[in-house]
Amino acid sequence: MRYLTKYLSSLPIGLSRIVGYDGPQIKYYYQSYKTKLKMYETVDAQVFAARLV
Repeated sequence: MRYLTKYLSSLPIGLSRIVGYDGPQIKYYYQSYKTKLKMYETVDAQVFAARLV
């Protein structure tokens, strides 16, 4: 139960990884597992929320 609580109580993405928000779109970055480079992506807020769920 403690193991699950740790992951269920934390955010799926760190707030520091969100680079910009202009209302309808959110820009964030992630590290590509293939290239090990920082990749930036801009998506609609609804798409972003769906990915987190």
